[in-house]
Amino acid sequence: MTDEKPVEEWILKDSYDINSSVNQFWTAIDIYIERSHIVNRRLIGCQLLGRVVLQNEQHLKNIKNLLLQHNVDDNIKEFLEREACSSKENSQSFGVAIVKKVLPKMNTSNQSIEIILKDNTKNFVGFFNNRVKNSAVPQFPYAFSYDEGKLCLWVGEGVLDSDPSCQWIMAKLVPKLVKWMESAEDLSDNKATQSLRLVSVSDYSILYSKLKETYGKQLVEMWPENTDPLKFVYEDIGIATYLLLLWKGRPKQRFVDLGCGNGLLVHILNSEGHLGIGYDLRARRIWSLYPAKTRLEVRTIIPSSDTLFPDTDWLVGNHSDELTVWIPVMAARSSYTCSFFLLPCCPFEFDGRKYCRTDTSVSQYHDFLGYVRTVSDECGFFTEQDKLRIPSTKRVCFVGDKRTYTECEYANYLDKLQCYVSKKCGSSDDKQDWCPQFKPRGDERVRNCTQISSGVKERIVNLVVEHLLTKRRTLEEGQNFGGVVEISDLAKLIPSDSLKELKKECGGLQTLLKNHHFIFKVQGGRVEFRVPGEKVKSESSVWKTKPCWFYHNHPNSCPLT
Repeated sequence: MTDEKPVEEWILKDSYDINSSVNQFWTAIDIYIERSHIVNRRLIGCQLLGRVVLQNEQHLKNIKNLLLQHNVDDNIKEFLEREACSSKENSQSFGVAIVKKVLPKMNTSNQSIEIILKDNTKNFVGFFNNRVKNSAVPQFPYAFSYDEGKLCLWVGEGVLDSDPSCQWIMAKLVPKLVKWMESAEDLSDNKATQSLRLVSVSDYSILYSKLKETYGKQLVEMWPENTDPLKFVYEDIGIATYLLLLWKGRPKQRFVDLGCGNGLLVHILNSEGHLGIGYDLRARRIWSLYPAKTRLEVRTIIPSSDTLFPDTDWLVGNHSDELTVWIPVMAARSSYTCSFFLLPCCPFEFDGRKYCRTDTSVSQYHDFLGYVRTVSDECGFFTEQDKLRIPSTKRVCFVGDKRTYTECEYANYLDKLQCYVSKKCGSSDDKQDWCPQFKPRGDERVRNCTQISSGVKERIVNLVVEHLLTKRRTLEEGQNFGGVVEISDLAKLIPSDSLKELKKECGGLQTLLKNHHFIFKVQGGRVEFRVPGEKVKSESSVWKTKPCWFYHNHPNSCPLT
């Protein structure tokens, strides 16, 4: 079948040998149909509109022609309901037609309808677009088939290899399908790999675009922190979008963000009409730039009866570190109606110590996720797990909105929860102080080598300069640019007292030398002089100026003078 056209308008573009079964082929295809955004970065997701079980090849052609006549704004769901057969899809079915709305990530792309036709008799699946201009998916038909260890790619007539969409299919989509086919057994029926399960993807696409336009550009331009605004701004916009959809249809929600950091999530939720406050160990510079209605407060949270929030609808933990496992406990104890949203990151135990992995068959992160879920279950929540679409590797979140027991059983369940917490903390049944061993994080010390005394920094820099100059290297006009030396070799030159002080700092010697980027170039664990006038990669358009170090200190002065 691989050399025979399944339908006369198809052209075989390429074939790939693969050691997989036909079931693995269909599993991979289903993943692509349901989660196209994984491979197509122009999409935020898709909305499945309906399915029609196909009776035979003629029925397939008729349905295809009828579906391609509908535009996005047409009431296509009614059409699908009229055409859908009463019989259910099974392994004996000829095939199935699937219709979905494609949701682009950018406003510059248009939503479009994509029709997928699966022919079970030929192990063939075709993808058709209703040819909306500026669509985020290929506007020509393409298809895949499987037979005897071969995956075949087909395209419609007239499609050129130079077409960007054709290049994307061959360079991005095909390798991803092959990967999914080879690992299909691990990916099938795994809800943990799915994202945005608890909210409408279509609503998410619309609201995210709105919030991005409202807050994104302005916040990126005003960002005063040292962190990357392109990551943190759009990550918090994504989290805010998710929470706003979770709260859709409810009155204004009262929330507390524990460990709010830069406070951006609180700012967006407050601006969108919800009532909340954020607490953190220290203020950030951006706090002073928010309007007065954005409520942020410096406060150390120690889990106890003094840190209950009975008038709060939601406790929010966004990378809340030491408080992560405590948030379900605090929500359960605050009131029967208090819910929680949790986005775990760094793993910590109840007493504030680092969490130790118990299952070596999985990563520490996934082991910790299982631990957090267990804690939530012990607190009596129906624990929902979801995955956000944010620029972060830590995207799995938990939502505890409903309880496994009735309100009449609330008091008895609190006693049960007290026993669980006492067992985890190894403490007495003290209802006032939940975990005497808990130690909150102290003031966050800046550890980037900027706190070392100027005399120590100057001595180290001079030692490195003298050593580089001994490795004579002439590049232009007789200028000695010194050698290229391993950082490990330079560390041996540093006096033990200075090295000890450096080792207290994040990055140590490497960080110190990178802070002097106007003198040194540090790359791949090696150090050399930076050529004067050489541009330093920077995302900022603002540059600090200072006297030329080479002009005043290099034995050959600066070659630019």
